Amino acid sequence: MLKTISKASPIPLLLCFTMLFCAPASSQLMQFDAPLHHLDQNGLKSLYLGDSLSAYQKIQSAHIFEPTNVDIAFHYHLLSVALDKVNAIPVAENWLKNNTNKIYDSRLNFELAKYYFKK
Repeated sequence: MLKTISKASPIPLLLCFTMLFCAPASSQLMQFDAPLHHLDQNGLKSLYLGDSLSAYQKIQSAHIFEPTNVDIAFHYHLLSVALDKVNAIPVAENWLKNNTNKIYDSRLNFELAKYYFKK
């Protein structure tokens, strides 16, 4: 049989409660930074350095996990058209119909015009 201790010290119990409920608000969970942001930033860095294929791969990875982000979606569609990916034109045109950002609209239309001019 197990012997119970009748007079256990309340100090460890109090210590657990204070650690649990009085943790600072700046814990690791509060400062979580989404890795998609890093993927997008690395893709943009690759794009500025002139490596469009690496930029496309990184931005495509970010776009798969967060397709509603307008900035990531714009760069994804822009690079898809520029690199002449499969079904890039109809998908980009569909995205343009739902987009409200005029700057992204004009830039993507310009890329589409360059694509159609090459044909």
